[in-house]
Amino acid sequence: ALRLASATNDDLDLCVAHNAFTQLYLQWQKSEPLIKHAQAVMKHATAFGDVQYQLMGLMALADGYGLANEHQKRIQYLEKALVIGEKSKTVVQLDDIYKGFSDSYNGLKKHQKALHYYKLFVAYRDSVNNIKTKKNAAELDLKYHSAQREKQMSVQRLLIAQNEASIQKNRQYAFYGIASAIILLLLFVLAYFYYRNKNREYIRRTKALKKNKEIQLLQAVMQGEEQERSRVAKDLHDGVAGMLAASKMHFNSLGYQHNMVTTDPAFRQGVYLLDEAEDEVR
Repeated sequence: ALRLASATNDDLDLCVAHNAFTQLYLQWQKSEPLIKHAQAVMKHATAFGDVQYQLMGLMALADGYGLANEHQKRIQYLEKALVIGEKSKTVVQLDDIYKGFSDSYNGLKKHQKALHYYKLFVAYRDSVNNIKTKKNAAELDLKYHSAQREKQMSVQRLLIAQNEASIQKNRQYAFYGIASAIILLLLFVLAYFYYRNKNREYIRRTKALKKNKEIQLLQAVMQGEEQERSRVAKDLHDGVAGMLAASKMHFNSLGYQHNMVTTDPAFRQGVYLLDEAEDEVR
């Protein structure tokens, strides 16, 4: 793969190939080739301006110098990764960065800093896990309520079908009764019952039409309510809930980076309001 990428001289292909080598050499605990391929990833990622691969290259360099026990260099590359990631808002490995800082400062015997970054690592990891857990719970809750609504609609459709069958049966009984009565009464007062039969037939059809319209209206109302509920639920889940979770994560991240701000009542009130809003939306 690397030979093919070198032949095309495409920076993205070269990034992919060298990055694969960094993963292998990291598993094999070989620092020198790991650093070599990580530098190649940085070179080609910088050439075509891919921030994500730059971050991956910096993290691989940090891992390589960590294997080589050059903790100061590892810290330098972790700091670069943190700056680039925060600036571009593409940090998806923040817990790995904090863990790397903790391990490096521990290797330098700076245990206070090591403990500080380890706390950030644990807090960030727990925060991400909590967000994932809440998201999964919300999705399961939505699926449960959807199933319940579907069950209710099935019961309602069954009742409608039973009502229609009962109406049809009643129509048949009414028809047979009226026909029998007409046949018997025609022997005595044919003209009178002929008029009466016409009047009853008109009333029966009017009632049937009214009943059918009521059934159609009920079905339309049910369908409209269900569509609106589904739309509102989807908008809340994909829109406001996601923004609240992201806002909460940024507030927590700000608190970890600037410990003094967590003592500010306005900051704590903001976090509390975000929690309340997130629970209310769910």
